[in-house]
Amino acid sequence: MPTDLSRDFPFAAEPAFDVITSISGIMCFGNTAQFIGRCAARLAPGGLLVVSNDNCLTVRDRLSYLFTGRVRRFRLLFEPDEGNHQLVQHQELKRLFDVHGVELKRVLYTAFYLEDLLYVPLAALLWPWQWLRLRRLRSSTPHAHRAELFGFRSLLHRHYVFVGEKRAE
Repeated sequence: MPTDLSRDFPFAAEPAFDVITSISGIMCFGNTAQFIGRCAARLAPGGLLVVSNDNCLTVRDRLSYLFTGRVRRFRLLFEPDEGNHQLVQHQELKRLFDVHGVELKRVLYTAFYLEDLLYVPLAALLWPWQWLRLRRLRSSTPHAHRAELFGFRSLLHRHYVFVGEKRAE
């Protein structure tokens, strides 16, 4: 059903959902916080919110940003009709889950290609520093979630999937 995600969902009067999915959609509109909030509001307690997105924190994207000022999927200058214009990093999506009462249960990384093997040596150099920084960082995020969010796979895999569960009210 075509829906303008900047407005209330058209099925607001329907019973709550057990599962809501957004597959690589949150980068296509500029109201991610509102969207996650509306999804959470439509979930039954214990319901799952599954959101996938491009991983812009890979070694490949970090190098691209360092040398060209852009990450892989996003142009330096957007056209008015640009489809993918909203860069949503892991940190922001996790924060939005927390704010809207969705507990992050699992982070999965997908889309690893043969050409990504070229970046393994750089990832191996970068990851110990990233891990050490995450261990020392003051945050309410438990260390187990930090390891899931920013583990070694996060440096190489091109997409991530968040699975969250709506907290009981």
